[in-house]
Amino acid sequence: MSILLSAIILAVSASVSLSLGSAPLHTADETGHFDYAYEVWHLRLPDFYSGVLIRPSWAVVPPVQWESQHPPLFYVLLAPVIGPLADDGHAYLAVIAGRAMNSLLAGLAVFAVWWSVRRVLPRRSFAADMAAVVASLTSLVILIGGTVYSDLACLVCGAFAFGLCGALAREGRSWGLIFGAAGVSALGMLSRLSFAVWLIVLLVAVLLAENRRTGFRRLLMATGDALIVGGSALAFAGWFYVRNLLVAGSITGGHSDWSSEHLGRTSATWIEVIFGSKFWIGVFAIFNGHLSRTDFGPWLLLLVPLMAAALAWSISASARRNAPSRGTLKIVGLSLLEVVLTCLFLIWAETGGGGANNRYALPLLPILAAMFGYVFSTGRVVGAAAATAWSCCEFAIDVGMVNLEEPITHVWALVLARMAIVLAAVALIAALALMWVVRYRSSKRVAARHILRRNLQPEY
Repeated sequence: MSILLSAIILAVSASVSLSLGSAPLHTADETGHFDYAYEVWHLRLPDFYSGVLIRPSWAVVPPVQWESQHPPLFYVLLAPVIGPLADDGHAYLAVIAGRAMNSLLAGLAVFAVWWSVRRVLPRRSFAADMAAVVASLTSLVILIGGTVYSDLACLVCGAFAFGLCGALAREGRSWGLIFGAAGVSALGMLSRLSFAVWLIVLLVAVLLAENRRTGFRRLLMATGDALIVGGSALAFAGWFYVRNLLVAGSITGGHSDWSSEHLGRTSATWIEVIFGSKFWIGVFAIFNGHLSRTDFGPWLLLLVPLMAAALAWSISASARRNAPSRGTLKIVGLSLLEVVLTCLFLIWAETGGGGANNRYALPLLPILAAMFGYVFSTGRVVGAAAATAWSCCEFAIDVGMVNLEEPITHVWALVLARMAIVLAAVALIAALALMWVVRYRSSKRVAARHILRRNLQPEY
């Protein structure tokens, strides 16, 4: 729990530092998200062609309200914070307050990842702690947490969905899990359309969950549970996608014709996207921070732990005494299904003229964090050393994203940004120190068990 708390403080403080050290509304996307929350405060949804209402002289203003296609959950959370300040003429403070709320969402995302890995790997509680550290250090989480973007709400819902999938696979059906899945599905579909992939995976987990019935009764109960989960998403979020369909002609709410004419976006074939490097490099650069997406270092931070996790699990699964359980195999299958469906969803969006943005792969972070946690919890010294090295490298990238040299807006903002990044560094040191203490105590317990077992052996 102490490692989790340190990870949450790390994510929140690093996001706050980034938010205070960067220019307000310095991208048209952030201005669009900020304006959406302001319009929700005035009890209306934005219109694509009407543009944005908030137009400070220092903001980068989009030509249209191109965030209007997103569901309103994130903006409902930010509206009570942004709206009153903006109405009183304090646009800058409204931006900082909105970013602060998103920084808290970054902390909630870290907790959600920790909770999900606890359910997916119940016998490896330390893996959940390491997964929380990985999530807190992920540069993309900090980057979004320090701005007004809606992706973290979807990440939180996706992480809880991953944990529910793990619980359903290992524990079987229960009314608590079914109603939990229904609630997460409803909130998830109100966060972003991309949550639909997690909804599909969650429905599969519900259908595969063990229950006390057999034969046709089991099938009937599983179907009823799936209808509860899917029906809740439809009941709470379906109205918004019907609105998109009526307003824009598609459930996505996108205006590909306008984008093609004014932004120069062109469609591509599936073959061009799949076999081109631009898409894959653009989407999965989640650890790059301020570095170029072609820099080699951040890709090592992604690929080496992933390959190590796959190798470690394969070796463990091949051992007869460590044969994976049915629940474990279900979780592996569900995780692979999420990855494949997410890739297909993003490829489909790219073929329609969408951009290859690394934010769109963020729903996969719970799975990545679980794999990283599995590696870093394997071996008492080697795993801890690997976690320390990885954390220091990624934190260096995170610090590079933050402006700590000169004030962009106010001097007090720069001072607070420096204080926040120092707090983040202290939280990281605390998390790593606690990690080594836990591993040392674990090695002492293992040594004590070996000594006890040797002393209890009978003498002949």
